[in-house]
Amino acid sequence: MAYSVYTDVTKLLLGMSFSESTGKILTGDITNIIVDVDNWIDAMLSNYYSVPITGTESLLIIKIISKYAAAAEVLRRVTAGIQGTKTDNKTGKEYQKRADDMLSAIQIGTMELTDATKTNASNIVRTGKYDATGELRTAKIKIDEVF
Repeated sequence: MAYSVYTDVTKLLLGMSFSESTGKILTGDITNIIVDVDNWIDAMLSNYYSVPITGTESLLIIKIISKYAAAAEVLRRVTAGIQGTKTDNKTGKEYQKRADDMLSAIQIGTMELTDATKTNASNIVRTGKYDATGELRTAKIKIDEVF
């Protein structure tokens, strides 16, 4: 099951149409982008939660991440098609930042998916303290034993 669907993504892309006749980005392209984005989300969260994410409340949060990341990728591709380069437009960058920020918040624990199943694995040791820039500090661990 996809975290977001075609209509969720296209609602963020006001004034754009997607069909066989426009030729830039097709409806099937957006569906494929959603699949890619959802796989990316699962990969990013697999050390923290069982994926795919389940739980009604958690899915609402993940849906937001999915639709913004997918819309950002559509805008990236449209911009690349128009300009011939992989440059982002401002809206696409904002959408991707929103998705990235939410994923980061989940990963560092400032946003929790309360009804999702947590995994026992974790790739981060948190100190619970913040540095001068407001970032969560991680423990500095040095392994000096050679295996």
